[in-house]
Amino acid sequence: MTPPFQTSQTVFAPAKLNLFLHVVGQQPEDGLHRLESLFVFLSIGDRLTFVPAEDFALQMTPDLGLPRDQNLAWRALNAVR
Repeated sequence: MTPPFQTSQTVFAPAKLNLFLHVVGQQPEDGLHRLESLFVFLSIGDRLTFVPAEDFALQMTPDLGLPRDQNLAWRALNAVR
């Protein structure tokens, strides 16, 4: 499989601050909660760097030692795989 780009790309992923979050119901088809929320993006966040590769991989710097099943980045990678 050919990578979609040939050089690395870095993007900024801003953190968000929830000003309020209300659970307003539950979806009958899947049990997920329906939410109302107001949030703002912050000027702090993460830098994500993507590099061409033959397979999905993830490296965290710094590695905070979170268990992979509790880390959203690892969970997203596993979902994509």
